[in-house]
This record gives sequence, structure tokens and C-alpha cells, in this order.
Amino acid sequence: SVDWKNYQVVGAGTMLSVEATITLREWWDGIEEDEGWLSKPEEGVDLSGILNGYYTGDLFNSGLSNAQIIWLFLRQHGFSAAAAAGVMGNMFGESRLNPDITEVDGYGGYGLCQWTFSRKTDLINWCNSNGYDYRTLEGQLNFMIYELELPYYQQNLSNYKNLTDVWTATDQWLTYYEGCTVRTEIVHWNDRINAANEYYSQLKDYVG
Repeated sequence: SVDWKNYQVVGAGTMLSVEATITLREWWDGIEEDEGWLSKPEEGVDLSGILNGYYTGDLFNSGLSNAQIIWLFLRQHGFSAAAAAGVMGNMFGESRLNPDITEVDGYGGYGLCQWTFSRKTDLINWCNSNGYDYRTLEGQLNFMIYELELPYYQQNLSNYKNLTDVWTATDQWLTYYEGCTVRTEIVHWNDRINAANEYYSQLKDYVG
């Protein structure tokens, strides 16, 4: 689009002087329900912090998409590319990567991983005690890292960060972190594995 500001036209349509602002716009493809999917960051976002696949700035104030922030956070915390994709595929199935979302039907799950019952209470209390807003990516991702240090997750996901297969990572995270052994449409398994593969394909070269 062109925003004409000051201009003069002299005879026969000849333009003598012009001041205008030209804005170029383009559409980026996402998915039908875009809640932080692989989309272009906000206009004007400074991407200079990403150098050779590494992010060197303040991640949670970067203006990057939810998907990019979560991916870089996980990679910075030692998750392999396949492991990070597995986590994010499951988050997509749970919340579309929206940290401030409550389950409409079911058990009142909340957030990226749809924490329920005592785990939801633990999320809120842990964030409040550690200076985080429990409704944010920063609070929830750091709480997740805290949970992974608990005995149950240490026992069942001790080697998770080192996985190299996206399907295995998605499957194990759903079983041991989300606590679900069903692999049918009721848990949107296809959405989870398809999203995990897509995140891996798009972001595997960004290492943290």
C-alpha cells in the first residue's frame, strides 16, 4: 500500500515532487487454529540475537512466537531436537501452545500442558513462590523443568532429553509426563505427532 503525503502535479499529469510511505505486506501460512504455531514474529522484532542457530538475547522479551520461545528454551535446557519436538507436539495437542488457556470440558486442565488437580495447584504455588506469573510461558516452562527433577519423572524420563526419534519422544512424553497411554483420536494423537514432526522439520537447526 502507498500512503501519499505531499505531492505536486504540474501539467499533463507530470509529478514534480512526492513524499510517500510504501508499506509491503505479505501473508504467512500457519494452521487453522494458530496459537503460536510456526508463524512470522511480530513486525519489527529484532532477530539479530539468533546467531548460527543460537539465541543470545532475553528470550521471554524477544517478541518471538510461542513456538520459537519454547523450542529455544528447551534446547537451552539440554533437550535434543527430537525431545524438544516431542514436548512441543504434546503441548500443541494440549493447548495449542497457549499458556493461559483452561480446558472447557473435562477436568479443568490449565496452561501449556493442561495441568490438573494437585499439579495445577503446584504450578500456581511454585510460580508464586519463585517470582513467576503462572499464566506465562516463562512461569510454566520453568515449572516444567522443576517437575522433571521430581523422583517420578527422574525415574521414567531420565534419558528423555537424549532421544533422537521424534515419534518415541512424543510417545514417551504423552505417557509419562501427561500420564496418558491412549493413542486414539480422543487424545488427538495424530495432531500431536504431526505437530512434533513439523516443529522438528522447521526448527531443528536452532540449538538454543
